Amino acid sequence: MWRKVLAPVLAGLAIAATIAGVFLNWYGGRHGWHFKWPQLFGGQGITGSDANLLTGMFFPFLIASLIAVAAIALRSASLMTVAGLLVLGFTILWMARQYQTAHSLTVGPGGMSWPVLGPLLGGIGLLAAAMMYAAARHVEHMRAAHGGGGEVRHGPWSRMRRRGEGEGEQGREAA
Repeated sequence: MWRKVLAPVLAGLAIAATIAGVFLNWYGGRHGWHFKWPQLFGGQGITGSDANLLTGMFFPFLIASLIAVAAIALRSASLMTVAGLLVLGFTILWMARQYQTAHSLTVGPGGMSWPVLGPLLGGIGLLAAAMMYAAARHVEHMRAAHGGGGEVRHGPWSRMRRRGEGEGEQGREAA
């Protein structure tokens, strides 16, 4: 039950961290959306030219956020995983290209700024939400397999209860 409530909350916080991080300073006074995402796939690294919202890092994060919102609506672990992998993939790819240019991945003065951690943690949060959705679905399937009622009990105590053991004197006499 708690997974069904906590997963969308965590996903919403992860989406917010991802999108908000793009509008803050990532490196050298440049915001995340100033870095062109198509340059991540080229060999020349990250150049100094500014991008707009659709050619900057905002666009892939917007697409991932829309996928995450659809995953929340559909309670889909697989869609949430895709969204998390998109966010993490683009963030880590940007960090790799930044390393090629600056030869450093330090966070702080002279390196990357703290807002880069927003999309990084956002991607991890989306993957955690996907795991919660998958766990909730697993529990639902287990409940359906065990007659649909009550808690799912595992281990030796559930076997003893099914055989009539552990119910006091009456259970011992019946066995």
